[in-house]
Formats: sequence, structure tokens, C-alpha cells
Amino acid sequence: MRGGPFADNPPMPEAPRTEATVVIEEGRRLSESLIWRLQRGFYARAGLAAWKPKAVPFYITSNAFTARAYARTVAGFLRDLVAAGQVDRTAPVHLVELAAGSGQFACFFLRRLAEIQEEVPSLAGLDLRYVMTDFAESNVAAWEAHERLAPFQDQGRLDFALFDLERDRELRLRRAGVTLSAGSVANPMVLLANYAFDSTTQDAFQVQDGVLHERLARVLSTQEERDLDDPGLLQRIQVRYDLAPVDETKRYEDPRLRSLLEGYRRDYAEASFLLPLGAFRCVRTFEALCGGRLLLLTGDKAITRDDEIEHAKDPTFYIHAGGAFSFLANLHALARGFEQAGGTALVVDRRDQRLKVAALLTAFPGVEWDETRLAFRRSQEDFGPADYHALVFGLRQQNATMPLQVILSQLRLGGWDYELVFSWRDPIVKLAPQAPAWQQADLADALERVWEEYYPLQRDLAFELARIFVVLKRPQQALRFAHESLRTHGPHELTYLSIAYSCVLLGRHAEAVSWLDRALELTPDNPAVASLRATLLKGSAGSGPDA
Repeated sequence: MRGGPFADNPPMPEAPRTEATVVIEEGRRLSESLIWRLQRGFYARAGLAAWKPKAVPFYITSNAFTARAYARTVAGFLRDLVAAGQVDRTAPVHLVELAAGSGQFACFFLRRLAEIQEEVPSLAGLDLRYVMTDFAESNVAAWEAHERLAPFQDQGRLDFALFDLERDRELRLRRAGVTLSAGSVANPMVLLANYAFDSTTQDAFQVQDGVLHERLARVLSTQEERDLDDPGLLQRIQVRYDLAPVDETKRYEDPRLRSLLEGYRRDYAEASFLLPLGAFRCVRTFEALCGGRLLLLTGDKAITRDDEIEHAKDPTFYIHAGGAFSFLANLHALARGFEQAGGTALVVDRRDQRLKVAALLTAFPGVEWDETRLAFRRSQEDFGPADYHALVFGLRQQNATMPLQVILSQLRLGGWDYELVFSWRDPIVKLAPQAPAWQQADLADALERVWEEYYPLQRDLAFELARIFVVLKRPQQALRFAHESLRTHGPHELTYLSIAYSCVLLGRHAEAVSWLDRALELTPDNPAVASLRATLLKGSAGSGPDA
């Protein structure tokens, strides 16, 4: 079997366990620490491999359910703009995804938004342009070449930009050949940021007895370090802090940042918080592009509540297995910043910090956010992405088996989330042959829908589907997926075995033997292959496997 269930998506990353004692940097503002240079180096080197199994977590923000929830929220925003007459239908509406990662979220989101646009008359004819961005050229080039993103490019719905969210002030759209610069965008914009702001520059502060202090970073390693650009350094370091009093009225040039610091000092006798500088800089950039008419829809492991700030503990520095790091994003501060500027903040107010979503709107005179609020409540608060992740992850952890009908219900709930096939593949293979014909037909239909929604990364869904269709005794479908597996992931003895079983079901025994011969070339001592081959050569092959 190829790849484990939710193998790349632990509920929360773990901090390093080995105690670090060697100081390699101290007395620095957190935003000026060497850790950010190391972070940028990791993502520049890793490219799309950053999102391989057991590397940087991404499933919780990039599955089909989450993308559907975001699409519904964005559609509510667009309906409110149209109702208020604040969309120029002769110009595109740009939806920009920051640090678009594997590209999976964009693919799922675009499918769902296209469906909504077809179903909602007020959105018909809007020229919606999705823009995927990253600062790494290798990522952008990979998206441009990805076969599942090609249809959106052909339709003119998808573009790409090489964009550093903390440094750049313009976006050059690679397909359209135009540059979005300050004041050049005719329509309001949507900014999408998933697991983006938890790994961009922050400063750290603490309020003690009504006095504001800055936490100055002290970076320690588990060993002496001669090369501070060593790619492996992030796996060895920990961050500690030393307090220094600071005057909030002089700390930043940006008056909105000064106002936030003043508010935290004034409103809390004791507090510990990060100020997301990278996020605020990025928001300022997009406000300038679109004349201050912006929706920021962001999901992150984050803090949003007063009781998550009113303590004296150091910020947690999470090291991911792949070699990157993150903090808890301070959506509390982002929401305050939008509200202080006259905007609106819709925030999922949960204590589960693994994923919180916020829809942050700048001031739009004359717009009532009825549709946006309704969509946000239904898709994010009532039962949102964090709830979905907790449900499907918890079911898989607690149960080695599951009734087939419950598995099918999860697939429907998840918008045909292909991760569920990896999660439940063994129970499906076990239960499918004994299921009634109507349920087998439902399963077959569901698996075809899952394939339509699939976004290929490292794991081989086609292989798993071939295996399931064999036990369903649907050889034509099994053959189609087995050959797709060979095309995308290369030779494998189990793929050859699935093809051989399919040929047996079709009565093509000689062809089956030839595929078994290929399997034996890869694994000469495979007893299942050898046994089936011997049976076929004796002319007594059965009707195929039943497990």
C-alpha cells in the first residue's frame, strides 16, 4: 500500500524535545531574528516537496470541505457587493491566494466557486480571476504545469504571480501580462491566506502590571553552530525571550501598529501576544492596490480570544518535521486592526487552536454584509473546517473499521475528499464484496466523484481505486485506474497484480499471465503472484479475488 491515512497531517506540530543550551543569537527583536532567513531558505529549497507526507502540515486548510466553506463565504461577499452596486462588471474581480502551497486548495476552491456562480443569478457574468502566488519560482512553475489546474488556465479563470507577501508591493500576472499596482485595480479584492501568517515575521510583547515589554529573542541550538545558514539548523534550535520595557508610542512608524500596542497595554493588566508584522504589511499592500476595498479570508492555527492572551507564557515555537517552523497566528490582533480602521471582523470564536477562520473586511460605506455574515456562520461557525477535520480524523483514530454506509456519508460530507479513501481503503476493500448491489453502485459512483476531485501530489490514489474496483468486480474501471497509476507513479508489482486480476475477470487469462510475469520481474518471491500465475497456467482460474 502506498501512503498512510492522514500521514502528512498531525493535529498540531510538535515543538523540539531535546533541550537547546548553546546561544547563537540574543537581544534581537523577534522580527529581526535569523530564524526568518532560515525559514525562507527552507521554502525556496523545498518547493512543492515541502508538502510531502510528514512534512509541513496542510490537510486541514486544503481539503475539499475547507475549500467549499471558503467558496461559500466568498460568494456571500460577492453577492453583497453586487447588491450594493459596488462591482464594475467590465473589469475583473481578483481573488489572490498568498503562499498557495501545493495548489490543492486553489483547485478545490475554483471548482466550488464555479458551481456557485452558475447557480446564483446575481453572480453570473462576473469575471472572477484567481491568482496563485508564492515567492519561490519553482512552486509557481509547478502550478503552471499541473494538469488539474490547466482547465482553469484555459478558461481564463486562473493566473499566477511570483510574489513575496512581506516585501513586494505589486503583482505581475504571468498569463495576463499585466501588473497590479497601487490604485490600478477597479474592483474590490479577495485575499486568501491559509497557514500563511503563522510563519511570517512577528514581534513579541508582554504586558505586566499595565507596563508594555518587548520580548527580545534569544535563539539557542543543541550544539555549537559554525554555519548559521545550515539548512539543518532549524531542526536544532529553540527560541527563548528576555523582557525589555518599550514605549508603545514610539515603537513603530505605522500609527495603526502603535494604536494596537496602546490598546493591548491599556486593556490588559497581563497579556502575552505576537504582533503579526508580515500580515499587516501584506494587508497594507492589498489595500493600496484596490483602494482600501478588501476581504481577507484567513485560516490558521491561531488565537482569537481574550483568555488566550491574558497570560505570561512565552509564544510557542513549533518546529515541523519537514524543516520549517510556525507560531500561533494572532488573528485577535488582525481583527482589532481591521475594526479600528472602521472595518468588520467575523471570527470563529473557538478554543480549539488548530484552525480558526476569520473574514476581515475593510470599511465599505453603503454595504450591508447580510449575505457574508450568513455564509460565514453556516460554513465556518455552525460546522466548519476545524469540526470536519476533528470528525474525520477522530473517527479514523478510534475505529479500525466502519460501516460502508458511514464511510460513504463521510465522502459526501467532505465534498468527495480523497484523503478519506486513503483513510478507509482497507475497510472498503473488506466490506465492498459483501455489500448489497445498490450500495456497491453507490460506492462506485462515489469513487468516480473522488477521482474527479483528486489533486495529485505524492500519493497514488489511482492505485487504491484500482484495488477497490477489482474487489467490486468492475474490471474496466479497475484497468483504467491501474494504467493511470502506471502512468503517474511507474511500475509496481501490486499494480500489475490488479491488472492481472482485472484481466481474469474479463476472461483474458493469457494477458493476465503476461502481467503477472511483469510483477515477478519486480518481486520474484511474491507468493500471491506466483500462485495466481500457476492457477491460470493450469486453466483453473476462478472469477477473481474476493478480498
